[in-house]
Amino acid sequence: RFSFFTPPGTYQLQVNKPGFQPYRSWDIVVSNDPVTRDVPLTPIVAQTPNYTITIGPDGFESTVLVVRPGAVIAWLNTDTTPRTSTSLTPAMGEGEASVAYASAAGAASADAWDSGLLDMGDRYVRQLITEGVYTYYDAENPASQATVIVEMARVYIPITMR
Repeated sequence: RFSFFTPPGTYQLQVNKPGFQPYRSWDIVVSNDPVTRDVPLTPIVAQTPNYTITIGPDGFESTVLVVRPGAVIAWLNTDTTPRTSTSLTPAMGEGEASVAYASAAGAASADAWDSGLLDMGDRYVRQLITEGVYTYYDAENPASQATVIVEMARVYIPITMR
């Protein structure tokens, strides 16, 4: 959590912490009041991504991805405009405090994420462990939404009747 007082203007926060992915905020317009921001830091994922989702001018490619628990997903910005991967469900700011985030009580669910602004060629990596449906969007293009479904493989056994 950051709180600071600065002269009026437009700013961005760039946060780097060992063991965590870098984070860059959107523009923050400051008037005469102190600024307080929660910054959702995501730990660095050591595993190689199993899947890569690109973010371009036309949105996410693929818009629906089905994976098993523990899958590592990378979102890669292929556009010249900054893009994001920000969860809608679960949403940032819901749930209990999580060690994955740098904010205090009332922080996002451990399954929520916010990549911050990604420049062309930047990527954000996340491991999804909990089964569920994760809807996310590009905060720079809110109409661009996609879904990751995390589910265990289903085994169907044929029934033979005599």
